[in-house]
Amino acid sequence: MNNEAITLKDIIETIIESRRMLFAFFAIAIVVAFLFYWTTPRTYTAEATIMPISNQSGGLTSLLSSSGLGMLANPELGGNIIFVALKSRTLAENVLNKFASTELIINKTAKKMTPKDREAAIEKLRNNILKVYPGKNGSIVVEATLRDSEKAAYLVNQYVDELALFLNDKAINMNFTVIDPAQPPLGQSAPKLKTNIVLAFCLAFILSSAYLTAAIYAGK
Repeated sequence: MNNEAITLKDIIETIIESRRMLFAFFAIAIVVAFLFYWTTPRTYTAEATIMPISNQSGGLTSLLSSSGLGMLANPELGGNIIFVALKSRTLAENVLNKFASTELIINKTAKKMTPKDREAAIEKLRNNILKVYPGKNGSIVVEATLRDSEKAAYLVNQYVDELALFLNDKAINMNFTVIDPAQPPLGQSAPKLKTNIVLAFCLAFILSSAYLTAAIYAGK
């Protein structure tokens, strides 16, 4: 290899000479993207929107407790109690007790689950499947992702129902109203064909760039 500068002509000539290899990179990337799309299990995300209603009186405290900022900034405010309750182990266990399709959570039916499997299902339910985050104007969005669209909606609504019982059972002075109950999603949340293709093209571009760079320097 010598120290001659690489010119635009060198790059263009290398691209022309390597066109078949470059085409192969992108063709393979598209095939892999489609294979991944068709072989990956479909998942569906359902969501419900609830609005906290604090039973506490008192101007600023009441105002902040009903806002998304207050829920996240101050754990003592009422709205944040719902976040804590929704992610609690107790509530997850209560939901699991009434959710018959446990095979969607841990690939085992309720009858075949051992105590260890049950504990794993509870942890997966509260830490992976259930998502809770602030919505608009102080609302809270509760969502779950499963391989069955109707069961995903059922699980979210079951969580909301059990949340009301949980707060009452724990004598927590906090209420909420359901703005939008969960509905079976019309489309899958994953995999996304467009996302797969974009990622595949990015990978093909990186490989093509590396190949061209190596070819250009090898020819100098």
